[in-house]
Amino acid sequence: MTTLKTRIQTTLSKLILYLHSKFNTTPNEIKIHAALTKLYDNTNVTGQTLTKIIDYNELTGNIVIISDIHKGAGNSADDFKGNTFASSKVAYLNALNYYNNHNYTYIQLGDAEELWEANINDIATAHADTYELEKQFVQKNKFLKVNGNHDSDWAYNYNGCTSEMLQTLYGNGVPIYEAVLLKITVNNSKLNILLTHGHQGDRQSDGNKLSRWFVHNVWRGVQNYLGVNLNLLPSKYYELRNKHNKVMYNWAITKQQTLLITGHTHCPVFASHTHINQLKMQLTSQDIKKDLEGYYSKQKRINALKINDIAVNEYEIKKPVYYNTGCACYSSGSITTLEISAKGIHFAVWKNDGSRSGGDGLQFISFTDIINAL
Repeated sequence: MTTLKTRIQTTLSKLILYLHSKFNTTPNEIKIHAALTKLYDNTNVTGQTLTKIIDYNELTGNIVIISDIHKGAGNSADDFKGNTFASSKVAYLNALNYYNNHNYTYIQLGDAEELWEANINDIATAHADTYELEKQFVQKNKFLKVNGNHDSDWAYNYNGCTSEMLQTLYGNGVPIYEAVLLKITVNNSKLNILLTHGHQGDRQSDGNKLSRWFVHNVWRGVQNYLGVNLNLLPSKYYELRNKHNKVMYNWAITKQQTLLITGHTHCPVFASHTHINQLKMQLTSQDIKKDLEGYYSKQKRINALKINDIAVNEYEIKKPVYYNTGCACYSSGSITTLEISAKGIHFAVWKNDGSRSGGDGLQFISFTDIINAL
């Protein structure tokens, strides 16, 4: 039987979605592409370094990329801690322990802190254990911090997000970048990978004071009272994210021998395909048709992803140039990560029971296959 709180939650979710859509804007492709190109070319009239350039061959060990952790103040509005829903914090801590023990370099790709809802002092107190683990990467010079839109205060030394606070959190100075450009050589072929949060040029997120006011003054109160998780809002929000992903893909295909990795949308994309499209492609393979149990399992998963009539575009042949990390604050308690090795790119799902998997087929693509497809 539906409870009163559930009915109120459903009604408020629809209202929040309506307000979000009304004040939202379709991603501006021209502005987003210009912003990405600026990062790619590392140009700034002030002379400030926007992009950290790294030669992968000079690194030791692999790379892990995690974005959109959204650490909050530890209250019911904290999606990461998950008081009402499952906690992603457990999965995050397990993942960091694994990556640290296996000598990974950690690229934190924006929105690590939810500074639109909470101040950094409260976040640091609520999640001191996460900063202790992150500090271990810093001490080994294997930590890169890229800002997003919800933690852009770091880039402007604003609201207590200063170099002194970084020193307090990590025991060392940590530069804040807007992007990382990873250069890889594979079989004498050069490949560039631009990693950035993905909000740049997006009018909803890139310096938008209305969005920030809404989250701080309206959305936080709704979450505190009802525990509504932003990831549960229905189809139109996802449609907007899909449009944003298309804009990112369209930029990446204009650059030779270049891949783009972002976060921001909370929707995983692997080799330019969304999760649901990957599953659809697997259903067409001969191997899965012979495995009825596997076939129906994947079909069930596709149906689950269509909850709330989420509009899903049919898959098509695309170049494997765009990737999205997903996020580390799912209501299920899982987090998603991207891993880069000398061989290629791997997508991983960490659950809050400590398990790690490839996530329904979003698993691995080799750099050789990527280069051959470009």
